[in-house]
Amino acid sequence: MRATKTLASLLMFVFAASLPTDSVFASPAANGSFGRLRRQVAHLRAGALIEVRFLNRENVRGRLGAVDPDGFALKLHASASERHIAFAEVKSVKAIQSKGSKVAVWIVVGVLVVAVVAAIGVYLTFRHSKGL
Repeated sequence: MRATKTLASLLMFVFAASLPTDSVFASPAANGSFGRLRRQVAHLRAGALIEVRFLNRENVRGRLGAVDPDGFALKLHASASERHIAFAEVKSVKAIQSKGSKVAVWIVVGVLVVAVVAAIGVYLTFRHSKGL
């Protein structure tokens, strides 16, 4: 019986030692999300429209300003002010495609569709007038 308890204790120790050191409840700095956030922000261009989600569940939209090792600047839409945001406060950063660029894409697609339909119409009219 004593050997079983010793073996069980040894196995518990081995399993406990093999568990990851950072837990779900650790701070963002402890589990490496600062690096992830820095990489996300580094891939964005200055002036990009972004949505910042904070750890306190607040969401803010604005334009990305200067980026430094501790955080970044955010130019808020509601006012002309700029807010410095530390990476320690941030849960996630997401780039937002502006509606203007979506409208431009749809305009280009519409013009191309009209041009193709017009070219087909001219071709069929020309073919019909020749009697082919």
